[in-house]
Amino acid sequence: ALPVEGNEDDGSCMIVDCMDEGLCLCETRLLKTTMFAASPEGENRHFANDTAGQISQYLHSFLAPLPFQSEDSGLAPADTPELLTGIALKMEERFVDVGVPIFEEGEPCCEVFLVLAGTAILQRSQRNSNGDRVSMRIVGKYSPGSLMGVLPFQVNPAHTSTCVAGPSGCKVAIL
Repeated sequence: ALPVEGNEDDGSCMIVDCMDEGLCLCETRLLKTTMFAASPEGENRHFANDTAGQISQYLHSFLAPLPFQSEDSGLAPADTPELLTGIALKMEERFVDVGVPIFEEGEPCCEVFLVLAGTAILQRSQRNSNGDRVSMRIVGKYSPGSLMGVLPFQVNPAHTSTCVAGPSGCKVAIL
């Protein structure tokens, strides 16, 4: 259950069907409140002006607000430009055509995806009482700066949803 956006104070909540749907909703809300999450040209100019720099900036936008990133934590920052650029250089870029799956329900969760351009649509199978898939329901939409598959990568052996490239295709970085 998640608080209904805009009604957090009245106790209203919504029930989601799956972890992927809940994560997509939470990430969308977080991206709305993170000033430069959807724009790699944000406040931090220590990153190169190329794809590796774009990836590094997006990763920084996710890590910077975390509690262990504060000076009071006593831990070394995990979002230094050198560390993030090292991760970015290990990521593979891929352009996925309109409607083509980025990952599919049942496939092994062995990669994490970062949307660089375009959009991706998260879909969940609707099944009948026999377990046969009868339709797909859109449960979320990812935009540039969105990380996809992070939690499933950590806790699920297989994807529980399908994610396809949106109406203009989708450029992703894969780790």
